[in-house]
Amino acid sequence: MAQNIQIKNGVSTHPTANLQSCDRPILVQFERQIALPTPSVVEIQVQVEKDGVFTDVGTKQVSSRDWDSSAGTPIFTFDISSILSAHIGSGFYTSIFTEPTATPVSMTNASDNLSYNSVVKYQVLARIYSVDTDTQELTLNDEDEAYATPETRFVGNIFVKDEVLTTSKYTNLNVDTSWNVDGDADDVQTSKMLSNCPTSLTRKVELGMPLSITTLGRENTSAIGMDIRVVHIKDNEALFTETLIDELFAVSELGIKTVNVTPSDSYLLGAVTDSTEAACGKVLEFFLLGTSGDAYGGDKIKFELYNSSSTSNPNLSKLNPDACRIYFINDFNVLDFYVFDSFVDVTHSNSNSTFKTGYKDYTSRHSSKRGVSRGRTDEIYTCYTIVNRETAEWLSEIYRSTEVYLYEDGVFIPITISSGDVRVAYANKNELEPFSLSFIKDVHVIKG
Repeated sequence: MAQNIQIKNGVSTHPTANLQSCDRPILVQFERQIALPTPSVVEIQVQVEKDGVFTDVGTKQVSSRDWDSSAGTPIFTFDISSILSAHIGSGFYTSIFTEPTATPVSMTNASDNLSYNSVVKYQVLARIYSVDTDTQELTLNDEDEAYATPETRFVGNIFVKDEVLTTSKYTNLNVDTSWNVDGDADDVQTSKMLSNCPTSLTRKVELGMPLSITTLGRENTSAIGMDIRVVHIKDNEALFTETLIDELFAVSELGIKTVNVTPSDSYLLGAVTDSTEAACGKVLEFFLLGTSGDAYGGDKIKFELYNSSSTSNPNLSKLNPDACRIYFINDFNVLDFYVFDSFVDVTHSNSNSTFKTGYKDYTSRHSSKRGVSRGRTDEIYTCYTIVNRETAEWLSEIYRSTEVYLYEDGVFIPITISSGDVRVAYANKNELEPFSLSFIKDVHVIKG
């Protein structure tokens, strides 16, 4: 006999369960398929696709029926989010910045895409324990092939605020239309550039500074694919809007994709019309657009271009020499950044450890000698900015980020956030307020 179970509350019932986040519970539920044998216990094994092959991950999980289901119609529910979370990448991939702008990179691990694993495909195998009618013993059905969840399912590590989620315990990325690229079109179920940077903010970015746009796409139906559009000032000072990526997500395509939009002649400026490092304007904006027309336009992500230390575009200014270029893994588990273009405080915190020598001198009043065994100096940077409330809320993601980097001299330097301060003015989201960030860049240790 086959395993007498089937999936319950799966993708066929909840279509948005095809892509979920391990940041919240991921429930997999089974029910009895036919009358006999009646499952008493279900054992599952989670599998993740690695290099194109489904591989066992974690340990087997066993569960008896849910307390609110009956013995005659048992239901078995498992939360597999913690198992899957261990197999999601951090979202920090420097190799992105060597990819051609015209070639979006999928973040889904697959046999033809082994370098990235911000999204993985998974399935669940299940076997039943039932009471043997002859021996009355609880017996595992290990003779028949395990039941495999029939739908294609994907998982990432995406945090979405409660206020944009619609209630459903079986699909944790069931966002409402206000979160999508279009607030009115039901055909665009989920499409968004993965940054909480507010549309009111225009970020500063230097020519040649690493820059990427990461987008989530899921179930764009009714012949609506998704494009990335770019707004920029050409060398002749004409403001120009054009399609940067034609059909980033095709109809019904699912996943996360990243585009390298580093503003340089080798990448973004070489891919758009009549713009060069030497003479482009300072305006740079990106937005998503459905292939069926302007009715599906999304919010813009805005930047202002600045000269780097090696460029001298007359249309662009230069950043403050003390500017701190902070990159961090944001709430969507993708790389984000902000330039703190203000003054910087540098302080040093010193500490040392002492010890007593093992030498005992009985002719001396002092029982032993002292010495310094280890000295440590932490170099602490504090950078400042003035932003509005919604920008401060977005920048607070740096405090809880799993990885934060200082970009300096072409190198991503890992840093440790030590403290920060933000004064939130709740009365008006556009009211300006100070924001500071302290981090440890260098640690010097001397051992005695």
